[in-house]
Amino acid sequence: MLINSNNLIEKEKILTMLKVLAWMVVLGITLITWGSIPKEVCQYFFFLRVPILVGLLLVTLPILSITVLRSMLKNLFVLRGQGQLTFVIIGAIMTGMAIVLTAYTILLNAQKRFGLEYQFDISDNWQLYIWQSVLAIVLGAPTCIIVVWLSTREKELTGSHDQDFNQLKDELADLKEKCSKIPEENLGEKEKIKKQIEGKEKELDYKENEIIIRKARNGVIQGLLISFGLLFLVALTRALLIKEVLDSPLVVNPIQFITQDRIEGYLIEESGKPTELARGHLSTLAFALVELLVYIFIYFKFQPPKLPSLSQSGAKPKSEKKECPCPEEKTRRRESPALLYLLLILAAFDLILGELSFYFDYFRVFILVVLVIFFAISFWWFGVDHFYQLHKDSSTQEDCKFKTAVNNRLALQTNEKTLVIVCASGGGIQAAGWTAQVLIGLHNLLGESFTKSIGLLSSVSGGSVGSMYYLDRLENIGCMREQDKLFESATSDSLDATGWGLAYPDLWRLIGVPWLAGKMLDRGVALERNWQQEMKCPEELTTLATLRNKVIQGEIPIPIFNATLVENGKRFLISPMSFNDLPENMSRVCEDIVEDFNSLYKGYDIPVVTAARLSATFPYVSPICRNTKEENVEKNYHVADGGYFDNSGFVTILEWLNKWLEQQSDLNLKRVIVLQINPFPKSPAKEKVEGIGGWFMATIGPLLALYKVRDPISVQRNAEEVEILIKRWKNQKVGEDIEIDYYPIFFPAYVPPEEINESDQSKEANRLKSLSSLYEGQQYRPPLSWKLTQKEKQAIKNAWKIIVNTDEIKPNDPNKKVKEFIKALKEKWEIVKQEQPKLAELDSKKSCSKI
Repeated sequence: MLINSNNLIEKEKILTMLKVLAWMVVLGITLITWGSIPKEVCQYFFFLRVPILVGLLLVTLPILSITVLRSMLKNLFVLRGQGQLTFVIIGAIMTGMAIVLTAYTILLNAQKRFGLEYQFDISDNWQLYIWQSVLAIVLGAPTCIIVVWLSTREKELTGSHDQDFNQLKDELADLKEKCSKIPEENLGEKEKIKKQIEGKEKELDYKENEIIIRKARNGVIQGLLISFGLLFLVALTRALLIKEVLDSPLVVNPIQFITQDRIEGYLIEESGKPTELARGHLSTLAFALVELLVYIFIYFKFQPPKLPSLSQSGAKPKSEKKECPCPEEKTRRRESPALLYLLLILAAFDLILGELSFYFDYFRVFILVVLVIFFAISFWWFGVDHFYQLHKDSSTQEDCKFKTAVNNRLALQTNEKTLVIVCASGGGIQAAGWTAQVLIGLHNLLGESFTKSIGLLSSVSGGSVGSMYYLDRLENIGCMREQDKLFESATSDSLDATGWGLAYPDLWRLIGVPWLAGKMLDRGVALERNWQQEMKCPEELTTLATLRNKVIQGEIPIPIFNATLVENGKRFLISPMSFNDLPENMSRVCEDIVEDFNSLYKGYDIPVVTAARLSATFPYVSPICRNTKEENVEKNYHVADGGYFDNSGFVTILEWLNKWLEQQSDLNLKRVIVLQINPFPKSPAKEKVEGIGGWFMATIGPLLALYKVRDPISVQRNAEEVEILIKRWKNQKVGEDIEIDYYPIFFPAYVPPEEINESDQSKEANRLKSLSSLYEGQQYRPPLSWKLTQKEKQAIKNAWKIIVNTDEIKPNDPNKKVKEFIKALKEKWEIVKQEQPKLAELDSKKSCSKI
């Protein structure tokens, strides 16, 4: 052992010496190369730094999206439908043209403005413009290639507007629902329907591939043709500007004033001739005007619909409400892809920063210093901030009706009751999808009796989004079509709406024109508008007051959207119920670390989409915001993602149980079942860990550590707190003890490819293979953007089917623990139904009935 250790040390020394030698060689070559570069080249590289950096970003982003930044950027390049592909191709080519024209203007005029020794002599003719267009296409080509490749590979180009394809999907859904209603004993008819389903799936797959190829081809052709048309329009605009404004005093005089008569590089003065604009600037101006038209068109064309007003969303009499248990699905409105908005921002930054650097470099002023000062003054002068809207609540808020709400929710149970509590952890859109899928799956697995016994639903971040849609469609959760719509809503693409908000209202705030956006419009509000369109009734605005009525009647569980107050670091509970207004005889031990909406803003109300957005203020996707300054509101806190304090939602439930599981509360509970929905697999201990060293850990390491410790700490803490809770309520007096059962439901763990037999075509093997879309190697890499591909959505569905398959749990199964939890939960619920005959009777009715 000692000999081997010495050998390793010697090898390491030799390797270090070789590295030092190689480093010295590389450094020497670099210095020699630098010394041999002509001075003029270095000068032009400096003055061209803006178009060079933007060009590198345009070229490398698509490459990074399929390599090192795959989990963060890949889905940005996956497009839905032919129209989105067309728009991105146009955006990529136009951004490439912005870079080319900015560089062209600097190349032509840098020598005169900065007194350089070398002057580029470029002929200004139609052939030059053709070459500029070709170079723009080359710069945009990586983006175009990657979006076509990823969108076809992920099978996203079918869109939602192909009637034949949607008809086949509806027919397949009908067959599956028909099959689910056939009794198990009728095997012959069930097998017949299954064969029809297999045939319909093959037909659907063939039709899907045909649509993808056709739409990819048409999208590329349309994108190129429209791009050529826009470039031709730029050329026409340039010719018009040359004719009308080349030497116009309306242009020349302002430039002379702004440049303080240092007009070199901007204006040409020759004796006997009028002063006129230098070459290149009119080309850039012509492009900017055409790009502005495109920018304005996209703003009005794809602006997310406004939220319904509260007056339009008033409560309707039951006679006016639709009784259809499975309402027809509405066609989703067309959206411009988030990638297009990113390309618009890149083009704008190239044009603006390119011109600013060309101006300020003359005065030897660092452009970033100018921008920081400008942004600081602009934000201070206009009081720029992000807001959410408070609404007056005309309903009467009755404090502390937890007993009424819980008892009404458990109305089917008699004597000693069983209360089910669900905690939905955060984790972006992955958490939203997993929360929805688990709640749907538990309804199908354990029956309507289980769903009717869920009394509290505490959620955080992405889990709050899934919980919001679950509550929205809970009434018809037993209908398979409604379950599909619930899952689709929870996993719907929110990145496009965020992109719109970033490219328009938030960009306007940044460049000093915040009044164009208005106070109540940013990417967070755009996100709310997008989520509202996925609600069951988009034209009706559901608020906390709306939910309060349903909670008191026992129609839905008590929802709690967990957020964080920035100014004091307290947890902020957004719920229809009040948590701090407790009777005198109940504990207030946690009031110093928690605030709730109804206590802070008594007499006010907010939409549920706003509550979910505040809980899911995912860093940089949605901005940290504060409430509007209303009358009688003194505490204007900024609200951040709930995951900053507790990413599981369990702390809130723990505090609630400690307060309400008292003899005085008279809830008459025998048992409390706590479910923890975790969208990530339980991290296994790794035998070998190869850490990334160097500058990455020196710079990103502290932030990475803060992010990574959240889930392990949360899981460990929750397990310990549950043990304490169980012991506390188990050691009560006879007749007063309460059984506490805790079931953490993790996303399935990684299964190495070598452990999956490629020839095995069983359902379990195929489901395990489908999880590969959420893994890189052995690392779980769910998308960090608010967008999932169809394969990733299917992987989430398959993940549930994997852990719910508890008939035979193998000893070496990496998901053994979570499967045992599911199995124990099923056995426990059978005991509950034996204790509560009405629950068992409820499950005996198989229909698409209302909850």
